[in-house]
Amino acid sequence: MVLAEPPTEDELDVRLDQVLRRKSDVLVTSNAGIFWSNSELKEWEKRTLPAEMPTGGRFGVVPEGSAQILYYTVRWNKLTDGQRPGIYGSTDAGLTWQLLSEGDDYGPVALLENGALFAVTNAMQLNRHAIVEVSRDMGKTWRDISGKSFGEIYRLFPDPDHPGLICVEANSIRGYILQADDESYDWKATRSWEWHPERREKVPFGRSYSTSAAQNPLYMFWATIRNYYEYDFIYGASSPAIDLRADGERFAFRAGDVITVPITVRFLQDLRNGKTPIVEKLIDHPSNLGVWGLRWEFNGERSYKSPDIVASVYRIRDEDFATRIKGLPGFQAEKKNALIEGLKNDPAWKTVEFSATAPYRRMLEIGKLGDFAKPGEYRVQLDYESTYLADRKEGQWVGSFSSPVFTVVIET
Repeated sequence: MVLAEPPTEDELDVRLDQVLRRKSDVLVTSNAGIFWSNSELKEWEKRTLPAEMPTGGRFGVVPEGSAQILYYTVRWNKLTDGQRPGIYGSTDAGLTWQLLSEGDDYGPVALLENGALFAVTNAMQLNRHAIVEVSRDMGKTWRDISGKSFGEIYRLFPDPDHPGLICVEANSIRGYILQADDESYDWKATRSWEWHPERREKVPFGRSYSTSAAQNPLYMFWATIRNYYEYDFIYGASSPAIDLRADGERFAFRAGDVITVPITVRFLQDLRNGKTPIVEKLIDHPSNLGVWGLRWEFNGERSYKSPDIVASVYRIRDEDFATRIKGLPGFQAEKKNALIEGLKNDPAWKTVEFSATAPYRRMLEIGKLGDFAKPGEYRVQLDYESTYLADRKEGQWVGSFSSPVFTVVIET
């Protein structure tokens, strides 16, 4: 019996490549190996891997609640003598592993409840056609089902419309979902934003994070074994480093109250070993909430209030388009510039700083952004977007980000 070993001091700070969260435990992979932790005890153990099993791989998709773990090596990792790349499997939380299928070019891997194992080779290279295969004997033999598939394939997932089949998510200039009606896999491609359009009928509670300004960093905060349980890593092994959240998970108000919540924007950064805090700047206003938006759900219905500045720019764009298709001169640039200049002439707009040691805090009257007229519970998410007003040349961070969902209760 191999005794469990804790990670070494150096391994605690290695950036994680991927996280596999399960009901009561979590496994992570990095260049240092594979580590396991009980989610309640939050103590880590390093798994002893077979000598031929490379580190730095990725986890495959398996059915929820399955004891099966899939792990595949990636082509850009360097191999040492004797190592065998491919798909490995474990059914005992990573204590033992078996090489299911050898190969040095595996991409996404997925196992369905019916036992069908799917894998992609050449998944994210443009110089050769990606191959999609299925195995009915856990990797011993494979059938090529690539057919008319195309593009860079970066995800496999169970088909919600045809149990026992797989869907392929690919990119070829734009995103596509590839779907088939039966096991012949005569793929039909649908642009990703048009696939299952009912998904878009509901306002999503997604954690947006983006920027389009030059010299404007899209900071990321990476998970390590040391910090994994200290933060909410929304992408599994990483999270936006600009972190917005309400200062609580639940807020109660009486009907007729001013609905105001305390919020904080901080920079997620590991300051151990004498690192200097990164200081960034945002633009904000004490009463004009033009950079703030809100998503809320009440009685199963979701609503969205876009930040006013974004909504105004989009409205100008739409009006300009409607004018141009009539053959009349456009006015988008002039009206947009006038809008932004008018806002910047208000001296109450201010530049605020935030960092890991000095976060930015304020009270935000979300009652001005959303409808909280009826008593009951609301699920709420904040949005911030400074894309059209902030200026990187003035040191202001330009972009958007969102908060986790929190609860607002209106009592009678």
